[in-house]
Amino acid sequence: MTQTTIAIITSLLLLVPAAVQAQFTYTTNNDTITIAKYTGSDSLVTIPSTKNGLRVTSIGTNAFSYCTHLTSVTIPDSINIIGSSAFYACRLTSVTVPKSVTSIGDFAFGYCPLTNVTIHTGVLSCDANPRFHGGSFGV
Repeated sequence: MTQTTIAIITSLLLLVPAAVQAQFTYTTNNDTITIAKYTGSDSLVTIPSTKNGLRVTSIGTNAFSYCTHLTSVTIPDSINIIGSSAFYACRLTSVTVPKSVTSIGDFAFGYCPLTNVTIHTGVLSCDANPRFHGGSFGV
């Protein structure tokens, strides 16, 4: 390989994290981050635990709703709140809600075809119909 080819490949690799992070819009509140919207089209998504040195602590209302291409999401231990309809009408088949989550909003996983769900005992608040309305588990 020539030095020019190596330089081009290195430059392209450095751009990848920026492109991946650009798939989210965020809001900042009290030095924490809420994911406001997912704008990507990947079927497998990993939610970041930090953004610009701040902890990502919430998945906002409708953040992933109607992302019909989304089949798998990894939720980090930094998340405390999953907002209402956060994953509404996605194609998620499996989800693990980490121990750090204390609140799951109304219809957070509504109309997802979930067949495998793990929710740890730390959830203190679940609105009516919080998880699986319209999915395999019903309400």
